Amino acid sequence: MRLIISFIVALMLASYSFAEDIVPICAVADTKFDSTSISNNIPTRNNNPGNIKKTGHKYIGEIDESDTYETFVDVNWGFAAMFSLLHRKYSGMTIEEAIGIYAPDFENDTNAYVKFIEDRTGFPADTVEINSYDIATIIPIVEAMATYEGGKNWILVDIHFGWQRWMTCEILR
Repeated sequence: MRLIISFIVALMLASYSFAEDIVPICAVADTKFDSTSISNNIPTRNNNPGNIKKTGHKYIGEIDESDTYETFVDVNWGFAAMFSLLHRKYSGMTIEEAIGIYAPDFENDTNAYVKFIEDRTGFPADTVEINSYDIATIIPIVEAMATYEGGKNWILVDIHFGWQRWMTCEILR
């Protein structure tokens, strides 16, 4: 299954890797996509599946609508921000270590969060490391985190497109 997912994403990336196609995939819409018909919780309302708090870091696709949490033009940019954040701050940490910082005990039930990711992905949280380039592990981890943060299932295509946007617009540029 991992091989199939990696192959599909590689094909998707290949179709956007030509110079003339980088601009459209990195273009940011002028208006925010309204997801409130789906749910009105903060991650959905802000197109921020990782429930990322504002820190002063500027993400591609970010718009300024909330004082506490990041808000993005669409959910794909929200997922791209998750990959960016995980890459910048948590690369090389185990899932358990990363979640201990990402969702500390004073704000969350960190142990329940880690167990949820383990159960959802099948990955042992004390040995699997955050590696945003390893699509076979990072996509399931991000999907589990977004589900835990938002209390709902997200569309896998949106997660893959978010990874593709992160790779194309932030890493490959």
